[in-house]
Amino acid sequence: MRKFNFTTNYGHDFANIEIYIPSECPNCNVVLIPKQVNYHLQNFNNEYIFFTFFQCTNPECLKNYYTVHLFDKNNHSEFISIYPKIKQVKFNKLICDCSKEFETIYNSAYKAQQEGYIKLAGAGYRMALEHLLKDYLFKYYTKDDLDKDKLPTMKLVNCIKFLDEQPRYGKACEVVRLLGNDYTHYQNKNEQVEFSYIKIYLDYFVEYILRELRFKNPPLEI
Repeated sequence: MRKFNFTTNYGHDFANIEIYIPSECPNCNVVLIPKQVNYHLQNFNNEYIFFTFFQCTNPECLKNYYTVHLFDKNNHSEFISIYPKIKQVKFNKLICDCSKEFETIYNSAYKAQQEGYIKLAGAGYRMALEHLLKDYLFKYYTKDDLDKDKLPTMKLVNCIKFLDEQPRYGKACEVVRLLGNDYTHYQNKNEQVEFSYIKIYLDYFVEYILRELRFKNPPLEI
């Protein structure tokens, strides 16, 4: 979610509006700062429903969408919904065949992130990493130093060690693991780190796994 500020002509109480909106356009899934094109305020049972209309600033999209926020009597806003709904992320078939649950878990976290449930999203992205990594190791790791019977209950930090030949991607996993842990524990040790990094580094790792799967599953006999 990102903070968005603008002014209105609704008088003193709503002259300056501050809301939090999803960071990505629901039409193209690109992270951006949208253009606010219109707004509408509706009184509802002593609270106010605020509709804000945006245009995507991605030159390849430029489509419109709107958000709905609820304002209480103290002028505090709560994000309610966005339309169109955020699209689910579709992964390459090789990723989905390798890890049956990964896409579902990832999209659950992604939806939670767009709706402002950051702690759920952080825990979900960490879970998605754990499923993808363990499924990949179970199917493709060939060295004798891994007891695959113990893999389902193995700690994620120990699973990451089996990426020692690819230290860059091991570091990407560590970023996701450590930030994800912060959202499952009482105390957040890395509050200064922007939430978006957990998804950025998970996506780095997904790209690595996809590249490896393509090498291991060529489209023709070689």
